Amino acid sequence: MFDFSQNDIRKFKVLGLLSLLLVFLLLSVYGVRYFFSKTIIDDWAGISGEKKTEIHAECLNQFYSYQNLVSQFSYQLQKNKKLTSAVAQQNSRKAFDALFETEGLGNFNVEIYNTRLEMLLFNGRQVYPEISEMKRALNGERFSIVKVSGIYTYLIIFDPVKNESGGIEGVMVTSAIIDINPDVQTRFFGKSGLRSDIFNKFHIEVLFSFDSLSNFTSGIDTTGGEFSIASLKNINGRVFGKIYIPNLDQSSYLLNVIGKFNGVIGFIVFILNALLIYWAVLASMRARYFTLRVAIVGASLLFSRFLWLSMGFPSELFNELGSEVFSPIHYASGIGFGMAKSLGELSVTSVILAFYSIFLVVTAIKFFRSEMKKQNEISEQTIYKLKTAAIVLFSLVISIAALSYYGTIVHSLIFDSTVKFVDKSDIFSLNQPELVVVRLLILFLSVSLILIILSCSLISAKYLNPYLSANRFLRKNSTIVMIFLVFIVNIAIAFIPEQLVDFSLKLNLRLVIVALSGLFALYIQRQLSIVRDYRFVNIVNLSLLLLVCAIFIPAVLLNKITSLENKYLEKAAKEVSQQSSDKIAFLISTTLEDISDDPGIEDYIKDKNKTGKMAFTIWSGSKFYDEDLNSAVFVLDTAKNLVSDFNINPGELISDSVLSFTLRAANQKKNDFEIENAESITEEEPETLDITEVMNSMISEESGVLQNREMKFYSAIMPLQITDLKNSRFNKVIGYIVVAAGYDAKNFLTQTNLGIFKNFTRDNILNKLTSNPVISEFSESEIVGSSNKDISKALLKSLDAFRESVKDKIDKSSLRYDEFENEIYKSYYVLSESKAPGNVNAQKIYVVSVKVNDFSLSTFFFFRYLLFLVLIYLVFLVVYMIYKGFSYLLDTESVRFVKFGFREKLFVSFLLASVFPIVILAIYTREFVNDKNEGFYKNQLISDLRIVDQYVRSRTIPDPRRNERKNLKESQLEYSNLFDYGLSESDKNFNYYVKNKLAATTSEQLYKSDLLDTRISGNAYYNLALLKKDYFSENQQIGDYTFIVGYKPIYDNLNNLTGIISTQTVFNQSEINQELTESLVYILGPYFSAVILLIFIVNFLSYRISNPILKLQKATEQLSRGNIDVQVKSNSKDEIGELVRSFNRMIKELQRSRAELKKAEREGAWRDIARQVAHEIKNPLTPMKLAMQHLYYAYTHGSNDFKSIIQTTNKLIIDQVETLNRIATEFSNFAKLPSRNYELLNMNSILTDVVSLMDTKGNIKISLDKSVNSELVMGDKDEIKRALINIIKNSMQAIDEKYEFGGGEIEVKSLRNNGYYAVKIRDNGAGMDEETQQKLFEPYFSTKSSGMGLGLVITKKILDDMKAKIKVDSAPGSGTEVEISFKIFSE
Repeated sequence: MFDFSQNDIRKFKVLGLLSLLLVFLLLSVYGVRYFFSKTIIDDWAGISGEKKTEIHAECLNQFYSYQNLVSQFSYQLQKNKKLTSAVAQQNSRKAFDALFETEGLGNFNVEIYNTRLEMLLFNGRQVYPEISEMKRALNGERFSIVKVSGIYTYLIIFDPVKNESGGIEGVMVTSAIIDINPDVQTRFFGKSGLRSDIFNKFHIEVLFSFDSLSNFTSGIDTTGGEFSIASLKNINGRVFGKIYIPNLDQSSYLLNVIGKFNGVIGFIVFILNALLIYWAVLASMRARYFTLRVAIVGASLLFSRFLWLSMGFPSELFNELGSEVFSPIHYASGIGFGMAKSLGELSVTSVILAFYSIFLVVTAIKFFRSEMKKQNEISEQTIYKLKTAAIVLFSLVISIAALSYYGTIVHSLIFDSTVKFVDKSDIFSLNQPELVVVRLLILFLSVSLILIILSCSLISAKYLNPYLSANRFLRKNSTIVMIFLVFIVNIAIAFIPEQLVDFSLKLNLRLVIVALSGLFALYIQRQLSIVRDYRFVNIVNLSLLLLVCAIFIPAVLLNKITSLENKYLEKAAKEVSQQSSDKIAFLISTTLEDISDDPGIEDYIKDKNKTGKMAFTIWSGSKFYDEDLNSAVFVLDTAKNLVSDFNINPGELISDSVLSFTLRAANQKKNDFEIENAESITEEEPETLDITEVMNSMISEESGVLQNREMKFYSAIMPLQITDLKNSRFNKVIGYIVVAAGYDAKNFLTQTNLGIFKNFTRDNILNKLTSNPVISEFSESEIVGSSNKDISKALLKSLDAFRESVKDKIDKSSLRYDEFENEIYKSYYVLSESKAPGNVNAQKIYVVSVKVNDFSLSTFFFFRYLLFLVLIYLVFLVVYMIYKGFSYLLDTESVRFVKFGFREKLFVSFLLASVFPIVILAIYTREFVNDKNEGFYKNQLISDLRIVDQYVRSRTIPDPRRNERKNLKESQLEYSNLFDYGLSESDKNFNYYVKNKLAATTSEQLYKSDLLDTRISGNAYYNLALLKKDYFSENQQIGDYTFIVGYKPIYDNLNNLTGIISTQTVFNQSEINQELTESLVYILGPYFSAVILLIFIVNFLSYRISNPILKLQKATEQLSRGNIDVQVKSNSKDEIGELVRSFNRMIKELQRSRAELKKAEREGAWRDIARQVAHEIKNPLTPMKLAMQHLYYAYTHGSNDFKSIIQTTNKLIIDQVETLNRIATEFSNFAKLPSRNYELLNMNSILTDVVSLMDTKGNIKISLDKSVNSELVMGDKDEIKRALINIIKNSMQAIDEKYEFGGGEIEVKSLRNNGYYAVKIRDNGAGMDEETQQKLFEPYFSTKSSGMGLGLVITKKILDDMKAKIKVDSAPGSGTEVEISFKIFSE
């Protein structure tokens, strides 16, 4: 089953030793884990104390590192003489100039006040410093504080600004954000800040308390010993805060330690597993049967995959690093017994599958190129026919199953994941890592699918080749047979009902994949017929695979997305139509209960720095944060005046209406309650009241949730009480909380402003749609609500048809296609019946519509995936070049880093001439489009600002000089109606600043949430107020979200600056990014498509031009090696064709010259042989002649010893005749061409016979070592024996020259070597020098005095006829080793 060489056995021994070492290491780790676990249990007090000290030190270090950074920057500003001089001169412009020249300004907020505490300069966010704090700085004190304002926590340093003489000229307030409220986690605010840093290192949630007003202080209970406290000191060394660190839990700490050890154990097991896979691959390479090779590697990989799953590798490692790729948040499926339970697990599975597919193809190629029996032998074997049919059928089933599972997995990836596939915010979607993982995953699966079909085609072609020999085309392209069968079967399956067979992929897509796989299979088979030592793993095949994937993957994804879109459309429409009263009432009640149980609310009321942001803090911590609902929170004081409010969508949920209705309904409810109590006391018969009808809003008396049917919202009010005095007679109300939420269809719209606030982790159905949906609500053929009234009006004509189609159906919904402005919309209609006032049935129709843009979406998908593959390809090329570079540096002899031949030079020349200009043009176009888009949006901002400028000028604007000392609240009240008429209803954001303060805005939620600062940007103020520019724009950020802001000053008739207006792209920046992405994709996609097409064209042209030259080069090389039987074919009529024809004429002339030369050499050789034979014959004839003359003389002279002379003469003549016979025999053996009797021979049997014959048990010892099993070779038995006898006889003669009285040894050994059966004959005779070895196989060369030197020549001829190899290795005095290699016969 296996043919292991000695080298393989040595490798296995090394692998075994390494495995034993790893097992020993694994046991050691288990032992150390047990020791640590026992130590933690036995000595927990000491360990927890040490760990607590470490955590305390690190927490303090983290905080002081933030403080030191702010302190160093503050100190840097103090030393800025230009800045301090400008402050001393009260010159704001020079101060701004000096400040903006400071490095690292972007990370800090700076405010500088003069001695009258008037602001001279500012940059960054405002921190609202207290007058008392600034006065301390004016008195020369430098100190730091921490302030919590809204969602941010600031570390602030106050510095006195001193002149050169040491006099104080003002106060500098330097700050930096050190923490962000952890409850506010949107796609723009990741986990960042001080608490996040500590959590990432120790996985503990710490709490901070700064002074007595911090919202954290009252929420921490230290009496139970659950926290340890560390003091925080400011830059003066005074304690100004505390950090509350949770005490370590023994169980959690123990599990954490065990988890780390388990990570090490998992890594060691992974290494052991890698050794197992390496062993399996090595063993498969030595397996005799193809199926055994495939089974060994497949079983080892499958075992490895489940082993990794059981060990939690590498999921636990990624989880430790904070990655969510192995979390089921984004994807989870039950496919594969846990191998697809997350994106990470499915990615590992796909990589292993791709590796196995590559191995399968490489193994199939080796199997395909192996020798085959002749057709006349195969066709007569019925068993072989059955085997061929079984292999073809099995390959067909595997190919069909691979297509089926591929479709199932892609379907699961789209349906079971939360990934937004239609993401146009970025070309490569790098802002959505899970989408990048999905793309790579599908790429690996697609490559595996193509390679599996390729392997099945090659295996089937191997068995079908003998039956296709009659057809030349099919013989050269035999893989097409399997592709054709897969084609036919897929078409046949299309006629089977879906209940029996479900492929998850449409027939056209399956046929496209099969066709592309077939083309790739034909290309591989073509390469196998051309290139002798073809290697499948190369850069060209990778390029072709990626190109094939780029063709069908976008089509598959888009098809699955659009087909599943109908289901999502249905689900979205039914969610819109569902009555959500109970849900909204529950959310409001839950929010109020959470507020009543939160002790930090009382601190917010007391701290004026937090009161303004209190409503947003409550909203972000409520259930509404995770819901797509128009919701609002209002905070009222004891007089029910508004203190703080946050409304997510004030255009739909009007704040004034909500408050007036809620207060009025609550008072009505209170009055009704008092009346009921009074009547019950007087024991009078109570009057029956319908509370719901009286209030026109009540859902439940118990819950206190009110309903406004006219404006479609729910609301509730709750008093805020002092926590410690609740449920006591001293209870005191300190304020009120009002919570409201809308419930109409518009709640489900994807509003751009919601995206800034909403939690990004939830699964939104509308994200699965290919375009933004249009949601419409109809009642009795009238539009009640719509996100696009023009489209909704177009849908009115389809309402009657929809009603008619569903009137007799139980399911009152259907999918329809509508047309609007020559565009097709796919709409899902749902008919809903509800109770209107008066118990009258009211029919409503809800419609969710999306635009059907198949062509543009398909084009976008294709181009964007093509760009993604180009990026992957470039990354691979960089890695490949780095690898080759290191290989070249490490071993310059064995690695040729760059092979720049004629074809490569021609290819690069074409590439430089055609492709590079396109790439340069693409880069230029990209920059041009970016600049153009940026200019367009800036011009749009300018146009909007001009419109707003005219609008503001048309309104009565109060004199801003009267508002210089008014606070923000008073200014807002005075300018509160500035944008009431029309602008507030637009989808744009406009703001009006007086001096540097926000006076009016159309998007108050951005400022009330503290996402945007109510003070104008320092850079904008500097450019507009000080440099007197007419327009200024800049990029600003909310967390990681970047948007453009444009500013324009407003002047009165006296050219005095009265205010500054601004507009932002904060609400539509995502749409801007999508438009930019689409533009770049539509530009770069065709460019790179052209580049790829040109690369193939250039490659084809360079091949056509260089191929004749390369053929000439190869022919010349063969000619230099003596082979003149070469011809170069070329149909070209140009100069290259003429060169080829001249070469062919030269070859013909050389062939003619060689024929004449051979004839002359043959005649000369015969003359030499005749002379040699004559000379050899002449030698024995001379003594025969002399003997006969001597005999004649004795006879004629009557010699007395005539009888003895006759005997002597007789013996001499007989000896010389024998000599003549030997000479004739050797010459005959050399000259004759015997017919061979080829048959399958058992080499071990032949070796045994030859050694037995030659071993005479004399002075020479002959030993035989048959180290391999019996192997069959094709040859002539007698001729092989003759060749072996000749070699052994030569060895015996060489030993006789060296040893006179014994001691000679001849060792005959058999072994397997790369498919050859090798026989080594080694002696310890006299040996030969290099010159003698080179002449061994020349006729008539001999080192012995007897013989003609034809023995080894005859041996070489015998071996050459049987295509065997002979190799001689010898040295004088060291003996000789002869190795003969026979090709092992294989079916």
